Amino acid sequence: MDQKEQIIQYILVRSDLGWSTGSIIAQACHASSAAIFENLEEDSVKEYLKEINQMRKVVLNCPDEKTLRNVSSDLKATKVIHKLWVELPEGIPTCIATIMLLNAIVKCFKRHTFISPYYSTFLVKNLDVRLHYSPFYYNFQGKLNRDKCFILLNKNSRNFHNLNQGVSKLNFYRIISKNLLGMVVTIYFGYFVAKKKPICLSDICNKFERFNDWSFDLLQNQINRFVPPDDEPLLPDFEQLGYPMNLPTLVLGLRGLICEITHSKKNGWGIVKRPGVDKFFNVLKNYYEIVIWSDESFPIPHEVLEKWNLPIIGILNKNHFSKTNGKLFKNLSRLGRNLNRVILVDNESYSSKIQYDNSIVLPIFKGDPYDNELDSITDLLKAAALQPGDIREYLKRFRCNNTNIGDQFNEYRKTVSKKSELRRKFGKFFLK
Repeated sequence: MDQKEQIIQYILVRSDLGWSTGSIIAQACHASSAAIFENLEEDSVKEYLKEINQMRKVVLNCPDEKTLRNVSSDLKATKVIHKLWVELPEGIPTCIATIMLLNAIVKCFKRHTFISPYYSTFLVKNLDVRLHYSPFYYNFQGKLNRDKCFILLNKNSRNFHNLNQGVSKLNFYRIISKNLLGMVVTIYFGYFVAKKKPICLSDICNKFERFNDWSFDLLQNQINRFVPPDDEPLLPDFEQLGYPMNLPTLVLGLRGLICEITHSKKNGWGIVKRPGVDKFFNVLKNYYEIVIWSDESFPIPHEVLEKWNLPIIGILNKNHFSKTNGKLFKNLSRLGRNLNRVILVDNESYSSKIQYDNSIVLPIFKGDPYDNELDSITDLLKAAALQPGDIREYLKRFRCNNTNIGDQFNEYRKTVSKKSELRRKFGKFFLK
C-alpha cells in the first residue's frame, strides 16, 4: 500500500449511558469487529486486511441515542458501510463503527457527525462531539496545510498530525528524541562529576518539571499561531443544563486540594482523598454548579475522578488554561459565567493571586488524615451561595491577613450566635 495512504476506522460511542469504561470499550470492540467481519466479501476489506497492523482507530464521543441514529442515517445516505451496534437483550444502541476506510473525511457539526470515504485528507471540526483519539505531535511546523493534514479542534486543545509521514518516519523521530535525551542526561550528570558537586535529586526533578512546563508552553504557542484559540465558553449555557440563571459556580482544583497523588516503591501510584471530600460535595451540590479544574493535563484528572462519582458538571484541565505575562492560569472569565457569581477554591497559585476577589485559598493537602480545611469553608460557601448579589463583596467581609477565611467566618458566626442568645435571655427577663 502507498505510504501516503492511511487506513482508518471510526468508532462513535455514546456517553450518556453512564456505563463503566470497561463496558464502553467492550461495546466499541464488538462494533469494530462486526463492521469488518460482516463485510469480509468487500474487495476493499480484503485488501486492507493485509495492512491491518497499520490501521488507525479514531474514537468519537456521541452525546445521545438520537445523535447516534442520525449519524447512522447519514452514513446510509452516503453509502458508507457501517455497523450500528445494539446491545441485547436490552435493545440499546450503544455505538457505531465504520468499515475500514482509506483516507476518509470526517465532519462533526452541532447536530451530528458525517463521515465520507475516499478523500486524500480529512478535517474534524468538533463542536458537539468530543474526540478521544490523541495522535502524536511531531514535525508540523512549516508543513501544516489543509491539503496535507487534518486538524482536530476540541475547545482550547489543538492536535496536529501529518498523514503523509510513514511509520518509519515516526520511528526515526523517536530514535532521535531518545538520543538527544540521553545526551542531555549524560552532559548534566557529567558536569556534577567533573565539578565534584553533590547531586540533589529534588533539584533534578524540579529542573525537569520546569523543562516540561517550558516545552508545553512552546508547543501551545506554536499551535496557537496556526489555530488561534476560540472565544467559545468552556461550560454549557444554563439553559442547556436546565439550571436557574442566578446559580453560583464553584470551581475546585484537584491535586493538593481535594486529593493527593502519592507514589511508593511498594504500592506504586495511589490517590488519597482529603478528609471530608464526600460530605463537602454532598452539601454544596445543592447550592452550586461544581466544576473541577485541574493543573494536570488530560487524561489524568478524568482517570482520577472517574470512579468517585462526584456531583460535578464538568472537568477542565491544563489544556484549558489561559496565558498572561508568560504564566498559565485558570481564566474564570472563559467559563461563560457572571464573575460576581463564581468562586475559585484552590491552593496558593498564580490563578488565585490575579483573581483574588473570586478566590478562596486553602493549604496544600499532603495526606494528613486529620485535615479539616474543607469543613472549615463549607458553611462559608453555603452562606455565600444564598447571597442574591455579588458573592465577591460578601467574601471581602471575612478576608483578613494571615487568617483562614473559613475560620474568620466561623468566628463571625459564633459572635452572631452569642448576641442572639443574649437577646433571647434579655427578652425572657422582661416577659417574666
